[in-house]
Amino acid sequence: MSLEVTGMLRLVGGATGIALYMSKTGEGTSKISEANGMPYETTLTPTTNRKIEGFALDAASSWPTIIIPQWLPTAPDWAVTVAADNSTAAAILAFGGADNALLIGSAEDGTLDIPNILEDTDYSNPRFLRGTVPASAAQAYASAIANGETLMLFPPASVKQPAKGIKLVSALSGVVFQDASNDSALWLVYQQGGKESAVLSPTGAVLGSVKLSSFDKSLKTAGHAVSIIDDPVISEFDVDIRDGLYFLLAATDSIPQLVLFDTNGATTKLDWPANGLGEGHWIAGPTVLAAPALSPDEAFSNNQGQTPEFLFAFIEMSDKGPLGIRLGAITVPPTDNPAAAG
Repeated sequence: MSLEVTGMLRLVGGATGIALYMSKTGEGTSKISEANGMPYETTLTPTTNRKIEGFALDAASSWPTIIIPQWLPTAPDWAVTVAADNSTAAAILAFGGADNALLIGSAEDGTLDIPNILEDTDYSNPRFLRGTVPASAAQAYASAIANGETLMLFPPASVKQPAKGIKLVSALSGVVFQDASNDSALWLVYQQGGKESAVLSPTGAVLGSVKLSSFDKSLKTAGHAVSIIDDPVISEFDVDIRDGLYFLLAATDSIPQLVLFDTNGATTKLDWPANGLGEGHWIAGPTVLAAPALSPDEAFSNNQGQTPEFLFAFIEMSDKGPLGIRLGAITVPPTDNPAAAG
């Protein structure tokens, strides 16, 4: 039975396993929306009864369903992360004024406890710091794009001390990583440039190139930017890291891009499968997750005797709208340095 597509997707990994969250925005019928007098709400729900290359997505009972009341019926961008203590944090945009505010907080009991409300700036593309796991939801670092032009990092906040954003680089979208195996404090994978495209969206999606850059420990100086994807230009992407190797899935105005790369910018472009999409179709809402390590009892292998390193999901689209959710996995080619092969 196919799953109805109601909104954006996010793969999330934690101590209990893996979840695929999907959003749905509609009338505010929950008790929390009614209590706050808000007419609409967005619900983030873990999907059930699905597998990706042998990795079972956990039952909904293992993960919180999160309800965020809102003033307008617009579907917001959002992100979810799980901390080492198994607490959950969420970041979501809040529409209702001249700007899109950013809400960041813990989400344990089906609601969002929000110590950090970032207003007076128009935010987009909320994400959480990757490559490392926060000790608790309250200690999670988040990032977002400010005014459509600057990638910013937000340290944890409390009621007594709201977080102040740190400007990183000029970007349309981006993901921030902390790589414990490298001396640099942060690594950034971000999108710059851009042009309008009517192919991917009736209103025109912004297309641009993707770059990789380091950021020093002072969080003041960016390193040399290395190009990861220049052509074809992309509309949206997601990326994760495992053992110093990145995997990126990008939607473009032609075929989707599957790319492995390392911190030197050495890339391997993987072939998109011939039956990966129907003719004239494209992908939207790509989400990527580094596959969790398995114990010997849990371990399995595919027919090549290898275990996937990255999992991904996306929405298959046509000119008639969303057709369904597609799931997949990437097994790194058996070389000493896969990214150097391309």
